[in-house]
This record gives sequence, C-alpha cells and structure tokens, in this order.
Amino acid sequence: MPFLLNIDTREISEVTKRPSGRWMNIDIPCQRLINGHHDVEMGYVPAYGIRDMDTGDIIVQTRDMAYDIEYYYRGSDDIAYTPGTPNSVTFS
Repeated sequence: MPFLLNIDTREISEVTKRPSGRWMNIDIPCQRLINGHHDVEMGYVPAYGIRDMDTGDIIVQTRDMAYDIEYYYRGSDDIAYTPGTPNSVTFS
C-alpha cells in the first residue's frame, strides 16, 4: 500500500488511490540510518515515488521508504529529486 509524505507537516499517511492533480515520477537520493549508537552510520537506500507538481507532496510504495526520506531530509526545506521511471508506485 502506498504512503503519502506531506511536505509541509512531514506527516506520513496511507493512501488507497492516486489523488487527483498533476504527479510526476521521481527518484530521490536518500540514506538510511544503519547505526546510531556510537558513531552515526548512514547507508544509501534507493527511494522512488511520485511528486505532486503543485504541493510537492510525495507518494512512495512503503512506509519504511517514506520514513527514510523524512528522516534524511529532516530540517531541510526541500527534498532533492530527479525525474524517475514511469509507474514507480502501484495502487491496489
């Protein structure tokens, strides 16, 4: 089930169908926290989804991917992205 990452509030919520609006497929450079006990260690994790061209909200396939994006870009104003492949998120 896909999850929506609200860019303004950074809230993650489940979505059952593609919302209306103009959406584009994107790839997001992202890293996941691997170890935070003694030394902070991050590892690259591929993230992809669709982005609302008007609000900037992002829909990704899994909750873990949404959390990784939110955590990695926490405190920044924008989330970096590049154009992605078609049909990167599937709705049931």
